[in-house]
Amino acid sequence: SSFNAGDQGYFDHGPHIFYESGIEEVDAQLRDVLPDSEWIWLSGNRKDIAGAYFNGRLQTYSHYPDLRALDHGQYSNFVTDFFATIDRANATDRTIESAADYFCARFGEVIASQVVEPILEKTWGRQGRDLDPFAARIVSMDRVILFGATAMSKLMASRLLRERLAYPDQLNLPSGLRVSTQRGFYPKKFGLVTVVAAIRKELEHRGVRILTGASLGAFTIGKGKIDSVSVRSGDEELVLDDLHLVHWTAGLLPLARQLNIRLPHDSGPQNRKLVYVNAVSRLPPKMGETYYFYCHDAGYKTFRITNYAAYCPDAKSKGYRLSLELHFEANLTPDRKEAETIAISEMCKFGLIESAGQIGYIHAEIPAVGIPAPTLSGKKLHKAMRTSIESVEMANLTIGGASPDKDLFFLHDILADSYRVLVEREGWQL
Repeated sequence: SSFNAGDQGYFDHGPHIFYESGIEEVDAQLRDVLPDSEWIWLSGNRKDIAGAYFNGRLQTYSHYPDLRALDHGQYSNFVTDFFATIDRANATDRTIESAADYFCARFGEVIASQVVEPILEKTWGRQGRDLDPFAARIVSMDRVILFGATAMSKLMASRLLRERLAYPDQLNLPSGLRVSTQRGFYPKKFGLVTVVAAIRKELEHRGVRILTGASLGAFTIGKGKIDSVSVRSGDEELVLDDLHLVHWTAGLLPLARQLNIRLPHDSGPQNRKLVYVNAVSRLPPKMGETYYFYCHDAGYKTFRITNYAAYCPDAKSKGYRLSLELHFEANLTPDRKEAETIAISEMCKFGLIESAGQIGYIHAEIPAVGIPAPTLSGKKLHKAMRTSIESVEMANLTIGGASPDKDLFFLHDILADSYRVLVEREGWQL
């Protein structure tokens, strides 16, 4: 949903634009909660305009690392090793187990070690050998920029090159070169709270009861099924029994606990701390037309900065709303004021604002949940938990939600997965 900043209105927690799943029955559920006239549709080259702060400068034309601006000798080594790797691509089947394997096979050892590895360590606090290849999708890093627009227009005729090299100007990508027809959509009235309220209204109209701020008691388990569960919401406690279906989307770890499954003592490294910093700039931030950009350079706490007004004009009704996501080490407990100071300082270094005086409002908040890294150990743990849960064989239990072991992270993929599970298992139609 959104964060209510009182007189400043709402802020979303990052650039949460909806994207089509490609399944009409799923997409219609979101699309139809508001009239067509109340949606902003983002398609083609404007579906997802992202940038990056890389090598000390802000790229507003692409979020992929631009290697052309690096030292000439270094750049030559990148190109040479890249094409040597491509030349071997059809002759060698390389085992891909980690993110390090993935990037080496994709770009060559030189780019993987000198460009990608520092970005992975900055973003996740882990080395590529400890990360799952899915890390390349969470923060899209499956391409690099090596050549200008003229050369790339020719090179993209090759599938091998098109899959690895980025066109250097996302807003002017020639028609016919974009493969996906997926669209993004966002409400014209700024704030996902608008959509959440509409979804709630529609569900209640269908007879659905929604309990928020709720906590679950223990499952009562009968012969191969979940018989009942108690739910507390505020001062009210309900016992839900005669359960036809429990569709669980709140993670495998709490589900395993509900089913009394013994878990490994070692849950892996702690997650990095996440801090949201919401700010209002009196002037437009100097980040072009990008909706958001990632910071790839070491030495910064910023993970991503979003300029909501770039995709929703209503977001600048009280100034230019910005959202910063800062990452801190797991063993640090950041102070709100410290986070606000860091956010302003780094916005100045990025060149987004001239000075602290340009910021009319700023507020940091620290969510209870940190940033889970897509580690190999985490994926292995989730696979083991899923196997243990499935071995219990609860006849009325289905599982959805974000899941590292199934590479489910983005909302449209999560919804599509739940839909398939329910259709295949229950034969449901929406």
